[in-house]
Amino acid sequence: MIKSNLQQGASATVRNSLPFRFSAWAELRATERRATGQKLQAAQTLLEKEMLQILL
Repeated sequence: MIKSNLQQGASATVRNSLPFRFSAWAELRATERRATGQKLQAAQTLLEKEMLQILL
């Protein structure tokens, strides 16, 4: 019981530490950038297909 409480306290301290919070934030931003990039790529592909249909 005591060991479990100490482990929980230690993991909470790590989670609340600045480097951990920054890395979590950085990972979230990287995920958002990837998703945005994928959406832009999909939109560009769709636009290219529509332009080809107009030209042909």
